[in-house]
Order: sequence, then structure tokens, then C-alpha cells
Amino acid sequence: MDTSNHDDGYESCTDSEEEEEEEEMMFLVFPTIYCISSRREKIPVNTSILTGAKYIREILDGHPQRCLDILRMESHIFQLLCDHLRSKNLLKNSKGVSVEEQLGMFMYMLSRNASYRTLTDRFQHSPETVHRHINGCFNAMRSLAFDLIKHSSLDTHWKISTNPQFWPFFENCLGAIDGTHVPMTITSNEAAPYRNRKGTISQNVMVACDFDLNFVYVSAGWEGSASDAGVLKSAIQSGFHVPPGKYYLVDGGYANTPQFLAPYRGVRYHLKDFGRGGPRPKNPKELFNLRFNMTQNRAKWTARYEKGLVEVLTEYNLSHYRGQNGWTTEGWNQVVKELNNLYPEARFTKDQVQDKEAQLKKHYKNIKLIVNRSGISWNDIACVINTTPEKWEEIIAEDPKLKMYEGKSFPLYEALGVLYEGHIAQGRHCLTSRKPPIGTKTGSNFGAKDKMVASTSKKNTRHGRDDNVRTSSIIDINDTPTLDDVDERENTVNDEEELGSEDADGDQPQISESSAKGKKTKKQKGATSVQRLEDSMMAYVNFKKDQASKKEKVSQQGKQPSITECLQVLNDMDDVPDEVKIFASDVFKDAANREIFLGYNSRLRGMWLKKEVDKISPQPPPSRFSSGDIPSINLVL
Repeated sequence: MDTSNHDDGYESCTDSEEEEEEEEMMFLVFPTIYCISSRREKIPVNTSILTGAKYIREILDGHPQRCLDILRMESHIFQLLCDHLRSKNLLKNSKGVSVEEQLGMFMYMLSRNASYRTLTDRFQHSPETVHRHINGCFNAMRSLAFDLIKHSSLDTHWKISTNPQFWPFFENCLGAIDGTHVPMTITSNEAAPYRNRKGTISQNVMVACDFDLNFVYVSAGWEGSASDAGVLKSAIQSGFHVPPGKYYLVDGGYANTPQFLAPYRGVRYHLKDFGRGGPRPKNPKELFNLRFNMTQNRAKWTARYEKGLVEVLTEYNLSHYRGQNGWTTEGWNQVVKELNNLYPEARFTKDQVQDKEAQLKKHYKNIKLIVNRSGISWNDIACVINTTPEKWEEIIAEDPKLKMYEGKSFPLYEALGVLYEGHIAQGRHCLTSRKPPIGTKTGSNFGAKDKMVASTSKKNTRHGRDDNVRTSSIIDINDTPTLDDVDERENTVNDEEELGSEDADGDQPQISESSAKGKKTKKQKGATSVQRLEDSMMAYVNFKKDQASKKEKVSQQGKQPSITECLQVLNDMDDVPDEVKIFASDVFKDAANREIFLGYNSRLRGMWLKKEVDKISPQPPPSRFSSGDIPSINLVL
């Protein structure tokens, strides 16, 4: 009987375990079966017979004109370039894409301004594959520039030596330097420094070429609002070296120096003759006329007036009054009116206010350039640059004009940061043909998340130089004056046209400004304006909060505990006799004693105070008499 019961219990236990295992198996099997049954069959997308490799081979083996039209170069040059990139290990054959096909995709995109979707369909590869190889070609071209874009010879060119019109007047001339603006697309929140005086989005590219029209130096990536002189100075600091005794030809946008020869101009007098788009002063007479008129046009600015100007500019730092590259005409009129209401005795004019704003902007850019260096910081309390004397010597050796900021206080630095942060050209994306980019490796995914894509359509391939595109950020490369202050007066922008947004999928990496403008609806423009207004107001509120907190912090640091505060604390201490409290007023006359007293806890305060009272009192404080004590009195007769 007992054995049978035991067997029945064992069998029931086994059955329950099997049922649990089956249930667990069902939880795994049913979802698996469902996933398998519901999975859709993959259908290949790229099914064209003409693959990318066959397409490129057909172009290279076909008519030479077709190769020129599609790839913008002859077939034998294309093949030589592929062999060179392969020998330099800049490009490699992948599993399914050869070097010829990689370079073919790259040249096809440049020549036709093709999108990633177009490249995906034309070359029968996935978007990821196309994106990876396009970025690899970008890196290869950048690395290739350091080897190919240079002078083949520094001797006098035969076009100079054999022409009596040029020889011997241009004996040591190496070539010419000029700047051009290349249209581009960029996100709207970063577009401000890229908007030039024409109101378009571009980057300022400086190019040096020899007399065979071959590029010998390229500096690309500077924001469109940067000046030609500023780009040239950046190029010199990045390794652009002119051999001793040689020089380049430049136009009126550059200073006349031994290394850069600019043309002469006629003598002029009126200040408007030196305005934006006009020639620069090139002789003592013109320089005197310019300085004479600018001196008459200057106002007497004090620290109080400058602070008021910055506060008014911050108040009108709204999208209605300020575009991406400066205040509008209405904005300047409102600023001048408000400033004269604050300081009626000054009687500022619009030109004077614009001159001072340009000067403050230049100071901010120079200080920011110094503070961004390694080992240098900004002192928020003293409003000075913190660094070592050795660092200052290094800074002054590179640019002697920065010596004026050594040990000098600039209280408006943070306030100007609210105005100009994101609105000034800094050359963060600048690339040159002499200095390789830092941290870039061949074949890396450079530019995968890059927001800046230059428009290289055929109609934008060549652009004439815009002489009017100049800003107040011009930096002289010698003591020859430039006209930053005069030019800045006309820095008004019509900001009614917004920059079109990029394709969210990233499939359209290059969008012309005109097409993007047509896609933008009025509702989107209104939303963008409201967002910019909210951002401006938030920046202003945060600036005021920081300013108030810093003032409170400084006041608290300079504030010392008063005698009244100490007496209020002492009145709440019941364990201290009244006699000690009376003598405590003498102890609290010393500021150090007041700090020590408040620094102790309640128990130690009484002990410390009794000790200090014993030091200053002529005799110990009288104690209370008991009922049995009779004081002894000695009478002296």
C-alpha cells in the first residue's frame, strides 16, 4: 500500500514537470513560428544589369567626349589618378567596389550635383556603401592636395621673362592671389557667420595660382563673412610661406606689403570715397585724408557709454532688428534712438555707434582668440586674461597687436559673447593645401555627420570675386590701415529669406539655395522667427541672471558681519551672564572677533566670549552674592 502511494506521487510529480517544460517550450516555439511566418520575403532593390563597375568601364572605354561630360576629365587622366591613389594607399579595392568605381561615383556626384539616391540607383549599391566610399574619396582628395597643389618651380616664369611689358618689372612675381565665394548649404542655426554681404550663404576660399593658371595654394572653409585679409593672415599662420625676395599680385582688398603687391589708386578725400567697395588708401596723401576724416567723425566714448551701448544692443538682439550678419537699418535706428535717450548729452550719430560696435566686436574676437589657446583662461571676477608671462611672450611674438590686452581689464567680454557667439567667422572648418587636417585618417568616415556641404553644380563652379564682400573682421598683416570701421556702417541685412532645411534622410546632401527657398512655406518661416525670438529672449534673460548672481557673489565676498548681527545672536544665548553681554560690545568692535564669534557653535561661543571679556575688563565681572555672603568694605580715612 505504501509503495503504490509512493509511486503515484512520483508519477504525478513527473507529469507536472513535463507540463511545465511543454509550456515553457510553447512560449519559445510560438513566437518563433509567428516571426518566421510573418517575415516578408526580401526583394532585391538593385537589379539593373548595368552595374556601377560596368557603367564606369563603359565610360572609360567609350568616346572621350562622353568621359569629359560625365567625369569632367579625360579617361587617361582618370586612370592615372586611380593608379596614383592606389599607389599612395589612399584608396583600396573593396570586396565589391574597385578604386575606379569609387572615384567614378565621386566625380559623378561633383559634376552633376547628384544626390545619394541618384548615386544609389546609378551605381547599384546601398546608400551606406555609397556614403562610405564618397567620404573616403573626400579624404583622399584632401590628402592628395598636400602633394599636388604646390609650385613646380620658383624661377621667373617664361611668360614674364620673355615679355618686355612685364620684364623686368615683375621679375620675382610668383603668381596672383584672390578670393572667391563658393555657395554652400548649412543648418540654419549655424548659418549666421556664413552669410556674406550679398545675403547669401557661402564660404570664403582663397586661391593662389601661377602664370599657367595652376593652383599653388588653396585655403577653403572660412565663413562667408570673413574678410579676404583675415583669410590671408590665417593662411600665413597655417604655413603659407612666400620665399624671400618673391611676391604675389593681389587686389585692393589686401594690404600692400613686400610679399603682396597691390595696385595704386587715385587720391581721394571724402570719407565716403573710402567706403565699402571702394579702393584702399595706398599713399601718404590718401592715408592722411582717411585718418583726418575718421578723426572728425569719432565720438568721445567712456566706459559708461560703452556699457550702455552693449546693453541696448542686447535689448535689440531680436530677429526683427537683427539678421544673421548684423543689425538691420531699422535696428540701428532704434539703437541710436535708445542710446541718445539714455545719454542725451553725448548726441551720438548712427556712424559713431556703428564704428564703436565694430571696434567692440574686434576686441571680442581678439580676446576670444587668445582665451581659446591652451593654458589660457578668463577671469570672470577681474575680467582679465589669466596666463603666464611665457604664454604672453608667445602670443605677442605671433601677433604684436595683441599686446594691448596683456593685463588689461575688459568687463564687456561676457556681455559681448551673448551678442556675437555664433555670429563671427572663426575658420573652424578651414583647410589648406599646406597643412593637413588634424586627426584625419585616410578612409575614415569623415564628413558622415558634417553639416556643411559645398554646392558644386556646374553653374556655380566658377564665380567672379565679390569686391563688396567684406566685414569688420579684417585683420591687417602689417601697419597699412584697412577700412573695417567704415565698411561696418553699411552692414545691413534683409533677413526675410530663410535658409532651407536639409533633407532629413540625408539623401540630398546638396541643395541649392533657390530650391530650398521655394520649398519653405510661410508657416515654417513664422515658426522659425518665433523660435529665434524665443532663443534671443532666453539668452538675454540668462545673461541678466548671470550678471545679477555675479554681483551678489561679489557683494557677499566683500560683506563682513556687523556688530548688530553678533548682538542678535548673543541675546539668544541664555547661558551667558548679563555682565559678559555688556562687555561683549567692546569685543565685537574688532571685525576678526566678530567672524570668530559667528564661526563657533552655540556652546563654544559663550566660553570664547568669557575668555575675551576677561582680557579686556579691568577686573573680572562681579558675581552674584549669595544670601549668606557679606561683602567686606575697607574704609580709608
